[in-house]
Amino acid sequence: MKHILFSALLLAPSFANAQIYKCTDEFGGTSFQQAPCENATSKEEVIGASKKRKNNAVPIYPGATLKSKDTGDGFIDYFEYKTNDAFQPVVDYYLESAGKENCKKRSSYQYNCKYKEVPGYKHAEVAIGKESGRTDIIVLKTIK
Repeated sequence: MKHILFSALLLAPSFANAQIYKCTDEFGGTSFQQAPCENATSKEEVIGASKKRKNNAVPIYPGATLKSKDTGDGFIDYFEYKTNDAFQPVVDYYLESAGKENCKKRSSYQYNCKYKEVPGYKHAEVAIGKESGRTDIIVLKTIK
């Protein structure tokens, strides 16, 4: 079974007024970033600088890139993202997004956050982990 690591980065205060772009890739993965979507097949929506959930979607840390995905088993959709940003700001981003009451510190280098009411899924879990100079974010979505 794949190891679970989750990571996220908190936007610096200087970006408080920056626009955030919500990009949806051809596989249905969602990312939030400060630059317009790069992929021509992406669906793009400008949502402002909020880290709050839109339409109950699980947010992806701004600037994180999709490293791998597995959506073939019919029970769980798995998405692994990475960022070179520091671990703690990523954790802070998800603590604010999911709510502190829905997040649990597993160790000094791993947090898990649970999301309820995710469209098309029973629920989702995000794991944030520190790994060799980068922060990994894993999103597991349980299929209805």
